[in-house]
Amino acid sequence: MDSPGPLADAVLRHRLERGDHAAVPALLLKLGSGAPERTYWWHFALPVWCGELAQALEEELTLRGSSVKRQWNSTFGTDEQIYTLIMELPSAQAEHLLLRHWDHLRFRSVFIQAALYVATPSLLRSVAQAINTCPNPKDMFQYIDMHYGIRRKGRSGVTSRSQLEALAPYLDYLAEHTIYRFWELCNEHGWFDMRRKLFDGRSDRGMARLYLDETSIFTALDEMMANKRGHWIDHWIEDYIKSGATPAEIIATFAKWLANQKGFAALELAATAVIQVGRRKDLQILGVSFEPEDAVGALLADTAFAVKRRRLI
Repeated sequence: MDSPGPLADAVLRHRLERGDHAAVPALLLKLGSGAPERTYWWHFALPVWCGELAQALEEELTLRGSSVKRQWNSTFGTDEQIYTLIMELPSAQAEHLLLRHWDHLRFRSVFIQAALYVATPSLLRSVAQAINTCPNPKDMFQYIDMHYGIRRKGRSGVTSRSQLEALAPYLDYLAEHTIYRFWELCNEHGWFDMRRKLFDGRSDRGMARLYLDETSIFTALDEMMANKRGHWIDHWIEDYIKSGATPAEIIATFAKWLANQKGFAALELAATAVIQVGRRKDLQILGVSFEPEDAVGALLADTAFAVKRRRLI
């Protein structure tokens, strides 16, 4: 039994956060339809999720349905808490709740996005129908990268390819910074094929553009060399690999770039790349004529030693 007093809510909160199912009856009282602070207490339902809370959520959504107008961007007091909770539920439960109450949820962007996140066929069809009738579809996709829970404490974030593949019909509605965030996310998960298909041609920001075409790559190398920032090359190559490029592709790019250079600084930059990702056979890309000969000879010897020490082939 909870102790009365000013610390009772704090004690209850900590019990819920630690998954104490014995605290569920007290939470249900906090979530009653007339409870003034129920918006706050929905934050703590997930760690102790159970059938009783599922019923309470049904009642909350039913209350929402009887309270809001069927018009775009209609809001209800607990929307921000409920959509995040639904996105963290098992997909079958989330699908059931969203479809059961879709007649009023479909007018609010966060529930459109929750349906895309769950990404079952029935929900994707429902989203398509809703977007087709929306007068301002772009509004339905605002902040979707944030609402997907990417890098947010207590959220699962994107866990499957289907959650991004569901966005394919709606990419024209996504903000440029959102495209870039999903571009990065594909790299983090190693979903390079999907990144190329969905996002490569749609982002002009930073790394999203830097490694996508030869001209951008050569410009970056030229600037690094001209500004004497060769010490950045290791990090630059790491990011190049994260974009989905293979070591062989990186070496081929450096070989083509180096063939059009004349300065010793270019050879140093290419040698660093060979040391980092090259094989013994890749030493041949450094076989071009540069001055001064003594410095070139020393650089090639050092590079060959580093590569042969690191690799057997």
